[in-house]
Amino acid sequence: SNTWGGADAWFSALIEHWIRLAARGAGPDILYQLALFCFSPEYLSQHPDTIEEFLATDLPNTTGFAAAGRACQTHDALDRLDSISAPTLIIGGSHDILTRPDLSQALAAAMPAAELAWLPAGHMTFWERPHEWAQLVDDFVSELDAPTPAR
Repeated sequence: SNTWGGADAWFSALIEHWIRLAARGAGPDILYQLALFCFSPEYLSQHPDTIEEFLATDLPNTTGFAAAGRACQTHDALDRLDSISAPTLIIGGSHDILTRPDLSQALAAAMPAAELAWLPAGHMTFWERPHEWAQLVDDFVSELDAPTPAR
């Protein structure tokens, strides 16, 4: 859900910006930017208290955040994903500006048994569209559990 197989230059630069904010101890700035990158404009318009609620949460540990950012920058599994033959559901947000739709499409294209599903949401698809997200997962798992017709 809202993930990628490999970072591109834009994604890497965004993460670098956040790593630099972390190095300066700018936890509140990171949190504010995360809120803007995680939720779609439509969701924020319909739920105007979201930003303030998000900002009221604990600040990220900047050392851990920077380390996680470095891991995100160097993550590149696209050349190995074709070895995953298991059915895989990839859920993307059509308004996700963090792991943009093209990153989800590249991930799905690299996996032979991947199914790509979209929700009209930002990066936090499970938060913005919890019922639709859960239904996608439930349908996918139910289909895996369904008996295979005899041949």
